[in-house]
Amino acid sequence: MRGNDHGPEDDHQDEPRSKKRRSADTSSMSTNNSVTQDTCETRTNGIIEYVLVKNFMCHDRLNFPFYPDINFIQGRNGSGKSAVLTAVVVGLGGASRLTNRGSSLKELVKYGKQIATIEISIKNCCKEPAFRHKDFGDSIIVERKIDASGGGGYRLLAKNRTVVSTKKEDLGRVLGFYNMQVDNPITVLNQDMSKSFLNSTDPRNLYKFFLKATQLQQMIEDYMNLDRALQSSSSIIQSRRESLPYLKKEVEEKRLQYEFCVTLREKRKKLSELRRELVWAVIIQKEKKEAEVKGKLEAQANIKDKGEVKIEKLKQKLEKLEESHRTYNEQFTKLSQETKAKSKEVQVANDAVIKTKNEMKDIQRQLRTIQRSVKEINNELALMKDAEERTNNNAQSQWSVRRAKWMAEVEEVKASQEQTKQDASTEQTHYNNLTNTLEIRRNEHSQVDFEEKALRRKIRALEEELRGLKGQQGNQFTVFGHWVPRLLKEIDIAHSKGAFSKKPVGPLGAFVKMRDSEWGHVAEAVLGGRISAFCVDNDSDEKVLQKIMNGINLGRQPQVIVTKFREKVHDVSRFEVQSDQYPSLWSMLIINSTVVANIIIDMMKVESILLIPTAEEAGQILKDRTKVPANCKVAYTLNRDMYYPDPNYRLYSGRGKQPARFLQVSIEQLVRKMESELVNSRTEMNMVKQNLMESVKEMRKIEDEVKASNRKLKAYMRTLDQLRFKLAELQNQEEHPPLDMLQCEEDIKQQEARLAREQETQATYEDQLAAAQKRFAEASDECEKLRKVVENIFQETKSINEKVNQSESQKKSLTSSFNSLKKDLQEILKNELELEKMLKDASEDLSKELEAAEKFQPRIDKNRSVNEVKQLYDGLETRLNKEQAQSGDPVIIAERYKETRMRHERFSAEIDLHSKLIKDIRNSLDARQEQYKHFRKMISVYVKANFTVHLSNRKLKGSLQFDFEKETLVLNVTQMNNNYKGSTKDTIRSEKQTKKLGASSNTPRLTMMSGGERSFSTVSFLISLWNVIKSPVRILDEFDVFMDVVARRRAMNMMIQAAMPGTQYIYLSPLDTNFGEQQLKKITVFRMPDPQRNEKSSSQSNSQ
Repeated sequence: MRGNDHGPEDDHQDEPRSKKRRSADTSSMSTNNSVTQDTCETRTNGIIEYVLVKNFMCHDRLNFPFYPDINFIQGRNGSGKSAVLTAVVVGLGGASRLTNRGSSLKELVKYGKQIATIEISIKNCCKEPAFRHKDFGDSIIVERKIDASGGGGYRLLAKNRTVVSTKKEDLGRVLGFYNMQVDNPITVLNQDMSKSFLNSTDPRNLYKFFLKATQLQQMIEDYMNLDRALQSSSSIIQSRRESLPYLKKEVEEKRLQYEFCVTLREKRKKLSELRRELVWAVIIQKEKKEAEVKGKLEAQANIKDKGEVKIEKLKQKLEKLEESHRTYNEQFTKLSQETKAKSKEVQVANDAVIKTKNEMKDIQRQLRTIQRSVKEINNELALMKDAEERTNNNAQSQWSVRRAKWMAEVEEVKASQEQTKQDASTEQTHYNNLTNTLEIRRNEHSQVDFEEKALRRKIRALEEELRGLKGQQGNQFTVFGHWVPRLLKEIDIAHSKGAFSKKPVGPLGAFVKMRDSEWGHVAEAVLGGRISAFCVDNDSDEKVLQKIMNGINLGRQPQVIVTKFREKVHDVSRFEVQSDQYPSLWSMLIINSTVVANIIIDMMKVESILLIPTAEEAGQILKDRTKVPANCKVAYTLNRDMYYPDPNYRLYSGRGKQPARFLQVSIEQLVRKMESELVNSRTEMNMVKQNLMESVKEMRKIEDEVKASNRKLKAYMRTLDQLRFKLAELQNQEEHPPLDMLQCEEDIKQQEARLAREQETQATYEDQLAAAQKRFAEASDECEKLRKVVENIFQETKSINEKVNQSESQKKSLTSSFNSLKKDLQEILKNELELEKMLKDASEDLSKELEAAEKFQPRIDKNRSVNEVKQLYDGLETRLNKEQAQSGDPVIIAERYKETRMRHERFSAEIDLHSKLIKDIRNSLDARQEQYKHFRKMISVYVKANFTVHLSNRKLKGSLQFDFEKETLVLNVTQMNNNYKGSTKDTIRSEKQTKKLGASSNTPRLTMMSGGERSFSTVSFLISLWNVIKSPVRILDEFDVFMDVVARRRAMNMMIQAAMPGTQYIYLSPLDTNFGEQQLKKITVFRMPDPQRNEKSSSQSNSQ
C-alpha cells in the first residue's frame, strides 16, 4: 500500500511525504514499487500523474499523485475528496456547473484567499504517440489560476516548467488528442450524476445518459447548429441575391455614363460633318432653285406656243358654231307657231270631253240616289207589314208608363255614377300627390341620414386625431399621425438592440419641404399615401418593422417600402422636364434624406412632372406636340387639374386649391385647423339632426293622409261597382214600343205609291245615262287624235330646242375659253419676264456659295433639306455644349464603370459559389445524419453485448431495449433462480410501468429487488459503455453508496475485473474498503483524514 502526507507547509510538489514519515513510508513504498513502478515504460500517455491545488475549496495546499491503474480515494463526507474531482474538471477546462460545486469559478477560491491555483500533470511519453513531444517533453503540465473576482487564465508548461502556451485552444487540442472528455459522465461521474443515474428507472433519462456518454448527443447538437447555420447562411445569401438587381442597376447607370462620354467624340465628328453637309445643302438648294427657274422658263415658252395654236383653232370652231345656231333658231320658230295652232284645237276638244263626262257623272249620281230610295222603301214596307200583325192600341199606353219610370231610374243611376267617378278621380289625384310627396320626403330623409352618419364618423375621427395631436404637441412628427412618435421610439429601441441592419426611414413626408408652399397641396396629391410610409433596406428589416407596427394601435397601417439604401441621390438631369418658363415638381422639393429622395424619384417620377399655374396655360402648351417640353410626362395646375400631353392628350379635373395637410405644417396650425373644422362639423351636425326630426314629423303626417285617402278610394271603387251592376240590370229590362195599327196601314199605302214613282224615275235616268256614255266616248276619241298630233310636233320642237341650247352652250364655252386663253397668254408673257430676272439672281447667288464652299471639299450630295440639316446641326451643337458642361472626366468615369462592373461580377460569382457550397454542405449534412443513425445502431449493439456479458457475473441475464423514435432505453434483467418455474423476468421500468403489472403477478417486481441489485445492474450498463467509449482516465464519485455490502463487493470486483490496461481509474467513496492481496497489486488506496469540525480543515492525506 502506498501513502502520501500533505500539509499547507509543503513547498515542493516533488516531495509528496513529510520529512517526519519519510523513513517509515519509504519501506512501504518500496514494497509496492515492484508492482506499479511509475516509469515511462509502464505508464500510458494521457493519464494524470498528479494534481496540485492551492487555496482551492477547503484546501490550502494539496498535492495528490495518481498511479496508472486503479486509484481509490476513501474519506468521510466533508474530508475534501470531491475537491480532487472538481480540480481535475475545472483544471482541464470544465465549467464549475459540471461539478455541482458552485455556480461560478470564484466560489471555488478558498474563503479569505485572492487566488486559487490548479496544476495537473498529464503523461506524454515519447514511447507512445505523444502530443508535441518536442515542445512539452514526457509530461504536459496544465496550470489554471482562478481570481476571487471570477477571472483567471491557463498556462501549458513543459516537463521542465517552461511555458509553451497560454491559450485555452491549445488545451482543447491536448484533450482532443487523448480523448479526455471532462464533461462526459463516462469519463467523470460526479456525486449528483451518480445519484440520479444509479437510482434512475426512467427510460428517457437512461436514453439521454446513453446519448451523452457516447457523445451522440454532441453529434445531434452539432448537426442542429450546422443546420441553423445553413439556414442563416441561406437567408443571408438570399438577401444578398435580392440586392443584385440594385447593383446591376448601378452598373447600368455607370455604363450609360461611360457610353455617353464615348459618344461625345463621335458627336463632335458628326457636328463637323453636319457643318459641311449644311454648306453643300445650301448649294444644292441654290442649284435646284436655278434648275427649277430654268424649267419654269422653258415650260412657259412651251405653254405660250401651245396657247397661240389653241386660240386660232377656237376662232374657226366659233364661226362654224354660229352658223349652225342660226339654222336651229329658224326651225324652232316655225315649229313653235304650228304647236300653238294645234294646241287651241286640242283645248276645244278637251273641253267637250270634260262637259260630257260631267253630264254622265250627274246622271250616275242621280241614278244611285233613286236606287237607294227604292231599296229603303222596300225595307220599310216589310217592317211595317210585320209589325201590323204583332201590336194593338192597348199595349201602346202601358208601354209609355213603364218606359217613363224606367228612364227615370236609369237617369238617376247614371247621375250617381258620374258624381262618384268625379269624386274618385279627385281623390285619386290627391292620393298620387301624397304618395309622390312621401317618396320625395323619404329620399330626402335618407340623404340627410347618410350625411348625419358621415358627419358623425368625421367628428369621431377629428376628436381622436385632436387628442393624439394635443398629447404629442411638442413633436412635429405628430402631423403624420398621433401614433408616429411612439412608432419612431420603438424603432429607435429596436435599432439600439441591433434588430435592424439599417435603421428604417420614415415617415417620408417628414423629410420633404417645399421651395414654394403654394404647390404643397399638389406635392401631397402626387405623394399620396406614401407621405406617411416607412422605408427599410431589406426584407428582414421589413419583418421586424411589421412586428413592431402590429404591437401598436395604428388604425390604418402605413405602407412599408423595401429598397436598397444608397449613399447618393439619383442623377435625373437627363430625364428632368426641359422648360424655361415652368418648373418641375422635382425642382420644387427640398429633401434632406438620400433614401427618401431616391424613393420619390423611383416611384413617383417627379422629375417628369411639370407645374403650370393655370388651366389656360396648360391647355395651350400641352395640346400641341411641338410646344410640349422635353421629358414631360404629366402636368399639374394649382387647381390640381392633371394633364397628359399630346399625342395622348387627356385632362382630369382636380378638387380645387386647398392648403397643404402635411408638408411644412406645424402642430399648432394643424390643431387650430382641426378644431375649427370640428366646430363647423358639430354645427352642421346639429342642423342635420334638426332637419332629420322635422323630416320624420312631416313623413308621419303624410303617411296618415295617404292611409285616409286610400280608404276613401276603396269606398268609391265599391260604390262604382254597385252602380255599374244596377245600371246593367236596368238596361236589360228595356221594352220596345208597340205600333199604331191604323196609322200603320196608311203608311203602307203611301210607301207603295212612292215606290211606284221612284221606279219610273229610275228607268228614265238609265236611258239618259246610256246616251251620255255614247257622247263621252266620241269626244274622247277626237281629243286623243289631236293630242297625238300635238305631241309629235312638241317632240320635234323639243329636239330642235335642245340643239339650239347645246349650240348656245358650246358658243359660250368656246367664247369663255377663247377669252381665258388670251388672258393666260398675257400672264405667261408677264411670268416669262419675272422668271428671266429670277434666273439671273439665282445664278449670281450660286456662284457666291460655290466660292465660299471651296474649303468644305469634297462635295456632299444628300437628299436632306437645308432646314432639316440646320435643325440637326443646331440641336446637336446645343446638346453637345450642355453635355460637355455636365459630363466629368472620361478617365474617371471609365474607371468607375470598370470597378462597378467587376464588383457586380465578383459579387454574383461569390453568391453562386456560396450557394453551391451551402448546397454541398446540406447534402453532406444529410449524408452524415444517415451515417449517424447507422453509427448509433452499431454502438447500441456493442453496448447490448457488453451488458449481457457483465450481468452474467452475478448470474443474471439481461438485455437493453432501444427505441430511437420515442427516445427511450429500458433495462431488462432476468434472475436465474431455480425456485421459480422456468425463467422469470423482471424489467426495470418507471414507477408508472411497474404499477401496470398488477398486484397478482408471480414475477418478481422492481420493488422486490434491493437497491444494491438495481445499482449493480446500472453499473453493468456503465461498464458496458466503458468498453465502447475509450478514454485514458475514468473518475467515479460515490458510486457505491446505494449498494449493500454484498452488492458493493461484487460491483467492485466487477469494476476491477473490467479495468482495461492502459486506462487510469479513480474511484471516490465515503465507505471503507477491503481488498485482497491479489487485488492490491493494481490498486492504490488513498485515505483522506477525517474532517475537523469547528476548526480549519486539514489537507493531509494518508496512504495505506
